[in-house]
Amino acid sequence: MKVIKIIFRFIKILFKRNKMLKESELHYFNKYLFEQSFVIIHYSFKNALYYSFNGKIELNSGIKIFNISNVTNPIQFRVYGFFQSKEYTLQLEVTNRLNSEKFKTELDNFKIQLNGSKILKTTNTLNGIELKPIYFTHPKVSTESKYFEIFHSEYNQTDFL
Repeated sequence: MKVIKIIFRFIKILFKRNKMLKESELHYFNKYLFEQSFVIIHYSFKNALYYSFNGKIELNSGIKIFNISNVTNPIQFRVYGFFQSKEYTLQLEVTNRLNSEKFKTELDNFKIQLNGSKILKTTNTLNGIELKPIYFTHPKVSTESKYFEIFHSEYNQTDFL
């Protein structure tokens, strides 16, 4: 199927005046990458027959997303046109590492001074007031499943009309 599409593209380019392979856009971001990052490559070329990423053929231009941990570095990107090709080497460097290990902090020479204050005693007393203990309860919720059966009769299209 891929070969048929490439042949149709070849015939389409064959009847054009300008058969040169021309880069419309090629963008990728290779800074501040982590070990588990994704790289988005946006590419588009004029008069391209097919594309190749590390030897794997891709027919459509657009966006390709790679996981850095699953890709060999550097990525060899080739564009094949009408009896010509262009090769790009996309260098991806992991510059950052996310340290997610457990850690424990220790504080040395840490001094706290607490300023104490006296609790004031009141002279008023509450005579004759009794407080009852407070209890919290939660109701039990339950559901009952009821059995039901649907009775229907068989019919055909003429009975329905």
